Amino acid sequence: MFTGNKSLFRFFFTGMDLFAINAVNLVLVKMVDRINGSGQEYILFFLITNMVWLFSAFVNAVYTNNNYFNFENFAKQSLKAFILFIVLMLFFIFLYNYNYSRLFVILNFIGFGVTILLTRLLFLMTASVS
Repeated sequence: MFTGNKSLFRFFFTGMDLFAINAVNLVLVKMVDRINGSGQEYILFFLITNMVWLFSAFVNAVYTNNNYFNFENFAKQSLKAFILFIVLMLFFIFLYNYNYSRLFVILNFIGFGVTILLTRLLFLMTASVS
């Protein structure tokens, strides 16, 4: 498998996940006409999604060095982190009671989940080729 620098994988997946979550947020703000993307509550939502994902990934040890060489463990930790992410984000939405579009929130969770799945599958395909 890979014999390269393990911290490169940590940096790559952290960056890819944060890029994915922000790309999904921005695309959805542009697609859903009812959302004022420059509104204070959506800027807060963007910041909180980044912090909650990093917290969820840290708690579930998604980006640890030994996870990358065991894809099954890496996938399980990513799934656990994603579930914790959804729970914490729903708790945030409930607690702050901003008027977020339900469509935006649901599509945000689905879009981020799909991008996590795609990056993990891409990693599996590249790891199995080499």
